[in-house]
Amino acid sequence: MKKAYLIYDGTFYNEEQIITFAENASKAKAIGYNAIDSFRDEKYTELRAERKKELDEYADISKYDYLDWDDPEERQILLDHGWVCSDD
Repeated sequence: MKKAYLIYDGTFYNEEQIITFAENASKAKAIGYNAIDSFRDEKYTELRAERKKELDEYADISKYDYLDWDDPEERQILLDHGWVCSDD
């Protein structure tokens, strides 16, 4: 069963985050690393994976192995769980 993970830059220089679904934290980091262009500017080892059990139930509805902010239904899930977009 896939589990939900919050993937973020552990150095906090990159403010982007993503919820991924994978069997373990290492696979979740790899998904996040490949899904967010700006993560590729970081060292893979600087990315952090934090379990988000409250989002496990959404693993099967996502078209990808992550929640896509550009998909209206998936964005609503993120908003319902406290996510915000800080466009400049």
